[in-house]
Parts: sequence; C-alpha cells; structure tokens
Amino acid sequence: MKKTLATGLGIMVICIGGLVGCSKEEKHKYSINTSSGMKTEMTFTVKGDQVEKQVGKSTIKEEELFKSQGVDLNSLTKEQKKIASEAVEKKMKDAVKNVQNIKGYSDKVTVKDGVVVETVTVDYSKASVKEIANKVSTFTADSSAKKSNKVSWKKTKKLLEKQNAKEIK
Repeated sequence: MKKTLATGLGIMVICIGGLVGCSKEEKHKYSINTSSGMKTEMTFTVKGDQVEKQVGKSTIKEEELFKSQGVDLNSLTKEQKKIASEAVEKKMKDAVKNVQNIKGYSDKVTVKDGVVVETVTVDYSKASVKEIANKVSTFTADSSAKKSNKVSWKKTKKLLEKQNAKEIK
C-alpha cells in the first residue's frame, strides 16, 4: 500500500512538475508601415520566452517601390512598365533563390496586379539561427541566439517596439 501510494505521489509530482514547466503556445501579430509604402504583418508563435515560428508578409505597390528608387512609373510607356515590373520580379526571385536551401526557412515572392508580396516563414524548431543570420542580410540575431539556437520573445518584442511596430489584437 505504501509503495503504491509513494509511486502514485511520484507520478503526480512528475505530472504537476511537467505542467508547471510547460507554458502554452501564444500567437502575437504585429504591423509595420514604412515611409516607402511597404506594409509588413508579422505573426509570431511563442512558447514562454521562446519564439517557435514567425511568418512575415510584406506588401508594396510597384509604383511605391519604383518611387523609393527614384523612378516615376507614370513617366514610362506601357511596354517600359512591363519590362520594369518583370525585372523587379526576376531580381527579387533571384535574391530568394540564395536562401531556399536553409532548413526551416522559406521566402516566397510574387508580383501580381502591380503589388509585390514577399512571405518569409521561419520555423525555429527546424532552422539554425546562426545559419539564417549568416545567409540572410535582413535577419537580426544577437550572439546568445546564435549560440543557443533560440530566439527570445522578450528581445524580439523590444526590437519590434524600436521599429514602431503596432500589435494587432
């Protein structure tokens, strides 16, 4: 009887310890608008202080993209606009090719109806933070994240605040 009770209490302690140690998964959405007309919406899947996954979707009208580069699309002929649009799409898709072989990381670009859309997904359960930081110029990670291969939600949130990101509730 004592042995059964002790075993039962031991299992209960392990179960309670497991429940206390685990935190539930949460999703957080943020929006960032830039002066160049780009809009980015980011969704973070977080467990405790660890970012498990992030998905970023950036959109910009081609007209705004060209304007940020000093080109007025209205001054171009229809054929020139088509050539310029195809060149932008090719350049962006070529840039994405360089990162397609990173495990847990995907980057897709589409151009449709004058809107450029880039969707970046990082699954940190599969991805190497260090590899992404070394290969993706826009990816920011501090040395502790590179060593531990974990992205801190607290640090990510501070970075979002510095970028004037607004939480979407």
